[in-house]
Amino acid sequence: MPYVERDQDGRVLALHEAPDSKAGEYLPFNHPDISSYLEGMNATDLRQLLELSDFDIIRIAEDLVDTLITMNVIKFTDLPPQAQNKLRTRKALRQNLSSLANLVSEDDDIL
Repeated sequence: MPYVERDQDGRVLALHEAPDSKAGEYLPFNHPDISSYLEGMNATDLRQLLELSDFDIIRIAEDLVDTLITMNVIKFTDLPPQAQNKLRTRKALRQNLSSLANLVSEDDDIL
């Protein structure tokens, strides 16, 4: 994030988490066009953007922990028990979600 949607004058209209037909251009958060757009937003909208970026940061943190464990920089058991449980739960949820997604294919003629 963010992929930007622009108006006819080139001003940023909206930020998107992923590219789509309206928002294919990626800009870093520190880009002046993003700053101008954010200055005009209210606190509720800004909180929603912050929450969206939180999800990205959470995934980065999970990937970082996995990388550190894989590289033998830390051991899974070095983490506090609460962190171990949370990481196990999230990993299981992602695996279950992935398994479910694999069961349903767009090419199936079920429906």
